[in-house]
Amino acid sequence: MGILSKIAKGAAGIFVKKVTTVAPDGDEVSKIRPREAVKGLGWITGFLIVWHFILQPVLSHYFPQYQFPALDFSWVSGLLLGL
Repeated sequence: MGILSKIAKGAAGIFVKKVTTVAPDGDEVSKIRPREAVKGLGWITGFLIVWHFILQPVLSHYFPQYQFPALDFSWVSGLLLGL
């Protein structure tokens, strides 16, 4: 299990970082925080899920004359370029 845990820690290091802060009582506190790019990908993924499953079907149902587009690869790649 030693090698698998090292591989898992290495892979997790891509997405998170360990931050050490000093608490008001003087103790050091280590926390694991997501990296900035992971936060951005989380927001984009959340938007894509909400649009695909909630907003687009509801808007298309109530306003069919506007033809709200479904998300395709060009939308996703455009959002990821903004990251």
